[in-house]
Amino acid sequence: GAIASDGVEASWNLNFDSVLPPIAPTPEWGARVATCFLEPRPLLRISGTITENNQDVAVDGWLGEQAHVFGKRHSQRWHWAECKHLGAPGRAFTGFAAWPSLPGGVRTVTSLYLELGDGRRILRNRFREMLKPVTEHSPDGWEFDAEYARDRLVGSVRPDPDDLIGITYHDPSGQPIYCYHSELADFSMQYHRRSKPSAEWRLEEEFTAPKSASFEYGSATALEGIPLLLS
Repeated sequence: GAIASDGVEASWNLNFDSVLPPIAPTPEWGARVATCFLEPRPLLRISGTITENNQDVAVDGWLGEQAHVFGKRHSQRWHWAECKHLGAPGRAFTGFAAWPSLPGGVRTVTSLYLELGDGRRILRNRFREMLKPVTEHSPDGWEFDAEYARDRLVGSVRPDPDDLIGITYHDPSGQPIYCYHSELADFSMQYHRRSKPSAEWRLEEEFTAPKSASFEYGSATALEGIPLLLS
């Protein structure tokens, strides 16, 4: 592909080598209500070339993902994060939280996905599971505590405010939604397990990845002090 704007030209020729099978972090019926989030390639290696103003940058084995968001409208608030630098090959984390208007009022729905690289996979995307995590909406970062029957994920994703890129989205209704994105957020998470729902939690593994996670904060209200670079 290629793009040009205000005298700056960029092009790219990239190949994707998929490492993990597709996942659906949110159910597809969510697109009829608000938004659906799918990942046909939750972990891939990227190779090729990116060219900006006739200067080439070689890409060899970079880690990433291919994801798609579609539906009727954006949520009025959301967090999204992903990290592929979890200490061993074949590992990946993706998390998504939104605050849609549901019967009974606004509630948080949160989908978490953790691939441990040895055949162990946690994917909590059923609707009842998505109501379990405790999370708060803040531009300073995203912290969550998700307890399931035998798995518990306690995580934190924090960007440097100077790294946030502001973007304006426009829904079909014409309402603007403001997204603030960083590719250099700090990521940390603890993975706990227990033998049965009544047992004590046992820490299985801890992940720390400074400046290695993607992060998004979305809101119907723009943040002060962070310019909106794209519209």
